[in-house]
Parts: sequence; C-alpha cells; structure tokens
Amino acid sequence: MDLQTILHETSLHKQKANGHAEAGSPSPASRLPKAKVLRARSNALRAQLAQTRTKVNNLKAQSKERELKYRKLVSLCTRRPEEEVDQLLDTLTRAVESEKGELEIGRVRRFLGGVEGEVVA
Repeated sequence: MDLQTILHETSLHKQKANGHAEAGSPSPASRLPKAKVLRARSNALRAQLAQTRTKVNNLKAQSKERELKYRKLVSLCTRRPEEEVDQLLDTLTRAVESEKGELEIGRVRRFLGGVEGEVVA
C-alpha cells in the first residue's frame, strides 16, 4: 500500500466516525480476501513448510552419511582409526596441498606417522 492510499483510508475512517462517509466507497476490510481463501492459503503454506522440513531432514541425513563415508575413506587411505581422522584433518590437508604433481599415499602415511611420533611403513 502506498502513502496516498493509507492517507485516503485514514480520511475515510475519520469521515465514517463523524458520520460523513462517501457513498459507495469500499471499506478496507471489504478488500481483504474471504476467510475461506485465507484458510486455503494458510493450509497450502503449512503443507509447503512440511515438505521443506522433510527435504531439509533428508539433506541432513545424506550429508551425515557422506561425511561418514569420507571419514572412512580417509581412515583407510592413511591407515589410521576413524576416531583420529578429525584430529589429523588439518595436518593431512597441509601435507596434500604441499605435494607437487602426483600424490604418493606412502609419503603421506610416513608424514602423518612422523607428525604423530610413529614410524608408519
């Protein structure tokens, strides 16, 4: 609603209160959709919200599943327990980023073993 419309409606409201309303001018309430239409819109929005929540929950589950798979993959590649993967992530990332050309998994394993104070064959 623009300012002119609001001012006009305020003026009409004051005129009605004083008994001077314009004949045939619609009241603001008469321009509102019927209760049936508002109920239908509300129900449609509730249904859409439920669908959106379901999709969000599905995406979260897929994300968690993918996270577990990646954790297992890193664990297998580095021959470290899955519980240690989060602790090793920064070190492993730096090691991989510092490699030029082909990445040698054996070197990464040796590097991680050295960082953890172990020698990994």
